[in-house]
Amino acid sequence: SYQAKTYADGQAGAIYGQYPPLVNATRPPGEWQTYDISFREPRYDSTGHLASRARETVFLNGVLVQDSTELSGPTAYHNRPPYFPLPEKLPFVLQDHGTPVRYRNIWIRELPPPQAPIPFDSFVPLRPDAKQYESYAGTYEGANESVTITAAGDGLKGELDAKGSHGEHKAPWQLFPMSEDAFEAKQRPGQDVVSVRFTRNADQTVKTLVVFLGGHYVELLKK
Repeated sequence: SYQAKTYADGQAGAIYGQYPPLVNATRPPGEWQTYDISFREPRYDSTGHLASRARETVFLNGVLVQDSTELSGPTAYHNRPPYFPLPEKLPFVLQDHGTPVRYRNIWIRELPPPQAPIPFDSFVPLRPDAKQYESYAGTYEGANESVTITAAGDGLKGELDAKGSHGEHKAPWQLFPMSEDAFEAKQRPGQDVVSVRFTRNADQTVKTLVVFLGGHYVELLKK
């Protein structure tokens, strides 16, 4: 297989007769070829019908050559046989084609069963509801800055009023939710992103607004 340009789905790193390797990573003849293989067996339902196909991830000499590739069925020469149920465990077989082949350092480790997907209700909604938007509304004041937050339909608007050595500065914000209590304001290209985070009291009422201004975080207390 070294530098081979033909027989793509039969060379080293291929899933025989189905998928060529992503890249030919074979070392020259006489050097050891190292494989790291992760294999997930096909799954069948209680009636014996195929529920999920086998998947295989392969690194050849440290290079990814199969990336969670889904097998069409058992491998065969010029044939695509279908899946059929097999015992959960079978012997591990190494094959040659009539020429000397040496094997060394073969390690097998069983993988735990695939984890079930995270339940939908465990995610934090990205977009707070209208009632939660209303809880953010109000005026937040600090030493030299104040921010007024208003609920606008299914979003938030803000206005910064800051006093500094160059006089008074006002800036309107259109805030977009990043998580339950974190928002970002859309800015012109080239301007820093305005990140706003709300903190809460023990009773879950909104306590402060924290915003990154002038190179540091500023905490403003809700009035």
